[in-house]
Amino acid sequence: MKAPLTDYNKFYERSITHIHAKFPDWKGLYLVEGVQFNKETDKATDYPFWWGGNFGGAVNHPIKVPYPDVMDRVVYSPHVYGPDVYDHPYMNVPAEDLPKELVKVWDSQMGWLIPKLQKGMIIGEWGGSLKGRDDIVQRTLAKWLVKNCMANNVWWAINPESSDTGGIMSWNWKTYDKNRLDLVDSIFPDPTRFGIKRSKLCLHLGTYPNPECPIQPFKKPEIAQPEKLRA
Repeated sequence: MKAPLTDYNKFYERSITHIHAKFPDWKGLYLVEGVQFNKETDKATDYPFWWGGNFGGAVNHPIKVPYPDVMDRVVYSPHVYGPDVYDHPYMNVPAEDLPKELVKVWDSQMGWLIPKLQKGMIIGEWGGSLKGRDDIVQRTLAKWLVKNCMANNVWWAINPESSDTGGIMSWNWKTYDKNRLDLVDSIFPDPTRFGIKRSKLCLHLGTYPNPECPIQPFKKPEIAQPEKLRA
């Protein structure tokens, strides 16, 4: 039964439409998380979902707003963690079997998102201590993202106060955790970068570390005067 006031896709449609109406010149992304439980699709996988990690309903109930340029900026954003945050049963296998088991989970839960829905995807949160089984999870996820050409990700967290994952910065806020930073860097070592040259904004287009990843055609970037960006 459809319930427009509480259906998750309708909530996002209302929110996105409202933001676009209030700020029509804003060109940022709309990150969309999933749910945890979905009666229609939960039986499609044998593995429990992370909070906001279930996107099965997006196949039959996609997000639709009447603005093509806005639709191009709707991006799905699952969160993925290891046993430091919650020890799912599928992680309790021998260490040598854990990488293969994890790949099965991620293939079934989010590996199909980009090809099936033809939308972008950003791992909105991932991170951990990089100790014990958590280290296996994080490093396997990094390799899985590279293999599947999913370079966009957000490590949780930069600050060190997160009790279960820790942070990239150390507690003194002067040094950083090189292991975590190197792991994040391995996913997209040559990212797109901005810079100023002769008072103009320049754009360097990044490249995937996986040579099999398709190169998306880009329009020639506009080079703008910095003062225009502040207008």
